[in-house]
Amino acid sequence: MLIAGVAPPARAEAAVQWRRDLNEALGLAVESNRPLLIEFYADWCAPCKVMDQQVYSDARIAALIQRNYVPLRLNFDLQRELVRRYNVEAIPHVVFANSYGTELLHHRGALNKAEMAAVLSALPSDVSAINHLDRRLQADGGDASALLEMGGALRSAGLFQASTRYYLRALKLKQARKDAGLRETLLGSLGANALELRESRDAARYFATCVKEFPSSPRRPDYMLRLAQAYLAAGRESKAGAIMKALIRDYPASDAARKGTLLLRPERPAANSR
Repeated sequence: MLIAGVAPPARAEAAVQWRRDLNEALGLAVESNRPLLIEFYADWCAPCKVMDQQVYSDARIAALIQRNYVPLRLNFDLQRELVRRYNVEAIPHVVFANSYGTELLHHRGALNKAEMAAVLSALPSDVSAINHLDRRLQADGGDASALLEMGGALRSAGLFQASTRYYLRALKLKQARKDAGLRETLLGSLGANALELRESRDAARYFATCVKEFPSSPRRPDYMLRLAQAYLAAGRESKAGAIMKALIRDYPASDAARKGTLLLRPERPAANSR
């Protein structure tokens, strides 16, 4: 039975207070050293509406965003220059950036509440150090020390993919080809990131290069251990076993060798012949 004068319940609206202007959002972010949360959306995007109703309307998520981020919502159809800048191919598309809009992490497609909360809680709410390094790189994109520091800062924040991008940029520099110490640090860091990202083939490639190119490095036992871990993750158990046996033989007193013994599977006793 319809009751006159009673309106139907309104559709749940997102609780996040979105900014709509990039320059305004950048100004607020720089002033407070907060990161940007940029969402590309469109009125016709059904998954975007679902995120409004089920994710951004959640009180805990909205509070995390408002406290730790500057939220910016951009129209996919109208702001094509920014769509190209952030390589947005489909929506929803969420970008986490530093205060200057430099991308740190992105996600293509809808996020549920648990996924969004995990990312929001993991990323640093104060990106002043990252902002400082970004300014240095804007002034000189070939600053090897700034690239290395940026890679380390992002790695410490758990942003392994973003960290890898900066390490790779540094690795391409002439300085990295001439400075063996810098090259070793970059290759080892790239390998460590690849292990964290479960990119076992890349990890094996980086650590195998470290073992080959830096035979006298004090970090060689650790490179061998991590190389074995990468081989195990890739399902190459025989290669992992061979590396671990060489590690234990060549560096028996090392911490890496002690850890490596746990990776070796005990050999089965041979069956008695009759």
